[in-house]
Amino acid sequence: MNGRSIIISFHVILRALPPHTMLNPSHRRPEQLHTSTIHEFGLSRLKIALIIVGLAAVTFSSGRIVFGYSELVYRPEWGYFISSVCMPIGVCGIGLMLCTLIAAPQTLVTINAQGIKDVRVSPDLIPWTRIQSIETRKMDRVWQILLRVNNASQLAFSPTYKGFRGDFDPASDTRTINISPAMLNVDRLVLEDILRVYQRALGLGQSKMVVRERNEYGA
Repeated sequence: MNGRSIIISFHVILRALPPHTMLNPSHRRPEQLHTSTIHEFGLSRLKIALIIVGLAAVTFSSGRIVFGYSELVYRPEWGYFISSVCMPIGVCGIGLMLCTLIAAPQTLVTINAQGIKDVRVSPDLIPWTRIQSIETRKMDRVWQILLRVNNASQLAFSPTYKGFRGDFDPASDTRTINISPAMLNVDRLVLEDILRVYQRALGLGQSKMVVRERNEYGA
């Protein structure tokens, strides 16, 4: 099996997958949402599995070239060098994805009437009364949901959180934190709809959607 066959097979698998809403039947439409519901979202095993399949394809193709099972006609020295680099990266990537899959808690994000909790950001529940605004931005081609939080000095961050730490305003004790929907088992638009329901019900600031193709992470 050559690289082109692997890519075609991967594309066929993606097209054969059911729609995202069918994979997540518990995620309702906006008109079915209400603030008495507890919404819990975890790591998307489907997304992790697809990443592993992609890494396995890269590792397999690279390994065939490195161990001489495949021959390159055009610039074989360069192809061998690239394959020698890609193969260990693929193996390490598969291991990292498997560790992530095993170590991740069942629930990463919880949204209920009391507030919102993302264990990737903080072990603390952030009450709705401490959230000034909710904003959605696209930065570095990745969508982020941003929460502007009051009494930010009282918020304990998770050790692995790498988000907006640099915009702390000591005068108002506010800070922006980001919730990434990329690897969650919920569609980003569904997550936004859930947050807007609470926004309207609790009278929070109006949500905004801004597209910015640059890095805005703090130090």
